[in-house]
Amino acid sequence: MTVKCASMGHYRPKDPKLDQQFKAHWFSNQRSQGLSVHILRLCLKAEELSSNPELKASLGWYTNWKCHHAISLRAKTTLAQHLPADMEEKVIEFHCLNLAEILTALWLQVQPRP
Repeated sequence: MTVKCASMGHYRPKDPKLDQQFKAHWFSNQRSQGLSVHILRLCLKAEELSSNPELKASLGWYTNWKCHHAISLRAKTTLAQHLPADMEEKVIEFHCLNLAEILTALWLQVQPRP
């Protein structure tokens, strides 16, 4: 349990069997297959698997469940996953230009003024 969750009190699931089964089987299986798990889908599946017909897998239930199991759901991104092939050349070019600007500025500072 994380420190943040520990300070919020103890999470006691109404259906402990569902809580463990859901985490160990369905949720982990979805993640291992690389499938995204949306909050709504997760809540609907929890209600479907529950033996308690009165279980309301609400946003509060989801938040507590997620915190108890130290789970975070983040969106996958493809942005900046791969560096460009000519990155090394661009970095060298950038540093050369900056070095040239710095040397020019220093040279202008040491030149006697008319």
